[in-house]
Amino acid sequence: MSDLAAWSRAIGQTVRRLRTSQGLTQAELAGAEFSKSYISQLERGTVVPSLRALDVLAGRLGVPTTFFLDAAFQEASFLLKAASTAYFCGDLERAAALARRLEAHAGDLRLRERIEHQLLRVRLEGSSGRWSGVHQACGDLEALLSHSAHHPADVTIPLNYWWGKAWLAGGNRRQAVRRWELGFQCLRDRLAPPPAEGLTLMAELAELYRHLGDRQASEHVRLRARETVQRLCDVRALAEGFLALPGPEPGRDDFLHPLDMNAMARDAEAWARAHWLLRTAELLRGQIERSPLDSGNSQ
Repeated sequence: MSDLAAWSRAIGQTVRRLRTSQGLTQAELAGAEFSKSYISQLERGTVVPSLRALDVLAGRLGVPTTFFLDAAFQEASFLLKAASTAYFCGDLERAAALARRLEAHAGDLRLRERIEHQLLRVRLEGSSGRWSGVHQACGDLEALLSHSAHHPADVTIPLNYWWGKAWLAGGNRRQAVRRWELGFQCLRDRLAPPPAEGLTLMAELAELYRHLGDRQASEHVRLRARETVQRLCDVRALAEGFLALPGPEPGRDDFLHPLDMNAMARDAEAWARAHWLLRTAELLRGQIERSPLDSGNSQ
């Protein structure tokens, strides 16, 4: 499918969603300027609308014209957020199904979203224990990051965690330690809450150091993990951490447009991600609080 055809199809779907949500018929949306047949073709994506037509339709539907000019990204972005939300809620089957649907629209994603999509692939492969798939997905993600000037910790931490897991599953402790140390380095000076993999990475790195006989490194990582979990269980510290996160993109006013499905999808993903993080913190709390070095079970 060409870029123009994909753009027309996405615009048509957006027009139909807005029209039906407002209870308008195709004839009512057409008004005097268009025919009902034209609106039908537009919603099916079989005609390419002019900017003048988009301007008229935007005014009739109560959205800015720019809402349609960005429509080529709407469906793909929504599917990405929906798939990620399902993953964070623990519904791996639905996340995988949505990810498969997203494949057909992956070409509509921006670089930042392509990175998020690839990270979702890493997580799905890792959560299913498909370690060869993790190696491939992590390599693809690292290649994508090479095209971006910004390497967010929320991407690099899970990348290194899952890659380390894949190496460890294959018996390569040396590469696992290397990857987890890279992830831990990203966590060290981080004030904002980490992705859930960051907590698991610290717990598993401390255990791996213990098995390798490095008691000092194991205790250092475990104490850092304990501090992080305690901070997550402190409401005030947690709120301050989330306030340290980057704000909305400059110029965005999604809150003015209650019909922006992508804005609602982003909110749902954020809540699911926070729930996933706190659930992980609760699961690891007892394990991290009790030092294996003091229990007489150290090797």
